[in-house]
Amino acid sequence: MDYYELSTPLSTTHFTGWQKGEIYGINHDPTRFELKELNPKTPISVLWLSGQDIVSGGIADAMASGMLTASAMLKKNLLGKLRKT
Repeated sequence: MDYYELSTPLSTTHFTGWQKGEIYGINHDPTRFELKELNPKTPISVLWLSGQDIVSGGIADAMASGMLTASAMLKKNLLGKLRKT
């Protein structure tokens, strides 16, 4: 092997300068699931959130959060409807 590149939490902190959190969203530890702020609805009535941090980290979770946000906005279980089709 001539070349190998890797990243660690320490190298991420060094290159980004961020002392808390992660490079791709909030910190991925068990306390994230206790945060009441991680839901689609915000205190601002016309502002809704969507993205990987609403559910959990990853691409599939980012897509699922879109369905979760739409369900919350419409007050309908769209995921249940999707399963039926």
